[in-house]
Amino acid sequence: MDDDEVIPSIPSDFWLKGCKTRCLLACMVHRTSKEIATSVASLNPGQSREIQRNNATARITAERDTTRKTRKRESEDENHKRIRNQIGHMSVIKAQNDIVSTQLRLYNENRDAFVAAMGEAEYNNKIIELLKKLPEPQGNIANVNGENNDDGGEDETSDNEEE
Repeated sequence: MDDDEVIPSIPSDFWLKGCKTRCLLACMVHRTSKEIATSVASLNPGQSREIQRNNATARITAERDTTRKTRKRESEDENHKRIRNQIGHMSVIKAQNDIVSTQLRLYNENRDAFVAAMGEAEYNNKIIELLKKLPEPQGNIANVNGENNDDGGEDETSDNEEE
């Protein structure tokens, strides 16, 4: 049947008469669409539910593996970043220690001249100030011998040095 032959047979007020005519009109408008099938028996069978479940399981497993690898890479990157930061921090501490050590060595070499010009008390104050610039040992550096010093208080040697 051709469209021109069907149109005269449709009443002018067809949209007012119910659902069947709307369905007929929809089929006529969309009759060439591959997504609408007029006969179910002519369609090829799709995947069974078991195959769909297996495909979904494989897809989810692949996504989880990818996510796991990404997380592992991120944690490795964070570890590398942390290690680089620690190395940078340690190099800054080493540079500070080298500067203080050099100054202490120079004060010791020129002790007699400094004491003669400024006095013993001023010399001692300079040495104490330099020693205060040295950072406190932390973490693995503090516990080289495996001693655990978790008393919660600060090291008392810094208070005793001034006396």
